Amino acid sequence: MSRIVLASKKATQEIAQKIARKLLNEKREHAILIALQGELGAGKTTFVQSFLKACGVRRRITSPTFLIMRRYPLVHEYYSDVYHLDLYRITFSRELDVFKLPAIFENRHNIILMEWADKIKDIVPDFAHWIALLHGTHENERVISFQFDI
Repeated sequence: MSRIVLASKKATQEIAQKIARKLLNEKREHAILIALQGELGAGKTTFVQSFLKACGVRRRITSPTFLIMRRYPLVHEYYSDVYHLDLYRITFSRELDVFKLPAIFENRHNIILMEWADKIKDIVPDFAHWIALLHGTHENERVISFQFDI
């Protein structure tokens, strides 16, 4: 497992963009699925914003806390859509049935980033890339952990 101490918000943004660039260069049989977990205010939304920027999304990116899911079309040779989910308000995975997530997960032209993914572990596919973000020992410090190469 990789564990990196991030000294600033800028460092969080840089690691998110590095992970995005690496994953965007891989073709797969299913979607790219980033499952984020961590404490409130640990940098999940900052990570998503920077990841999406690296994907070419130019519009303002806010967390879809009340919408649950927001789709961003992409201009990319392989990937066509990014889905950003904020599951903070979700209690049971069945609350998401209306979004037809299994079809979104299996479409190899999709990228999905889910904040608070640990709330729906029962439906997160095995191919998901789990990323944990935690508060560090200093005010702006964060710790990121993941189990894949970048």
